[in-house]
Amino acid sequence: MKDVNENTNGNSQLFSSSDITNNTNWHTENNDNFEIKAQNWSISNAESVISFYGYKISIGDNNNWYCISDKLSGESPKNQQISVSFDAIINHHNTIAYFVSDHYNTVVKLEDNDKNRRFNLTFASLKEPISGKIILLSQLGDEIYHFGMTNVVLGKDETINVKSEPKDIKDIKAILTSL
Repeated sequence: MKDVNENTNGNSQLFSSSDITNNTNWHTENNDNFEIKAQNWSISNAESVISFYGYKISIGDNNNWYCISDKLSGESPKNQQISVSFDAIINHHNTIAYFVSDHYNTVVKLEDNDKNRRFNLTFASLKEPISGKIILLSQLGDEIYHFGMTNVVLGKDETINVKSEPKDIKDIKAILTSL
């Protein structure tokens, strides 16, 4: 893993999960079995050498997913929430909502809250805000689509309104491809 802050040594924890779903349970790995150290690394092949600062971990023969994060301090992290309101014509039966990060290869589906007519994204407090877009995609009938998108910055509790408008499916695909 590259692009690691050089102040992370000694404060990292390895987590694993064998199944990635909407409700993934990450388990703490015993750091005695894994050396987690950020340092300068070089990877080479017959044509070039790439150097970077980052983690290198040996994970053995399994199919688990791994995540490296700061060690937990013992304090419960404060959760924050983005709440998205929307036009009256759409609802949680005909619409899906996503957060798409501007700087990370990350897309997160928002949870629908039909009782409050909102979509919500709940996340742990962030060290740095993360900019991205909230996207609403609705199908109101055969070949009748509405699309809405607005910029957002994750980093504090916030309620935003996303306006949607009729769009042709080809236009929606072009917008999504450009993200």
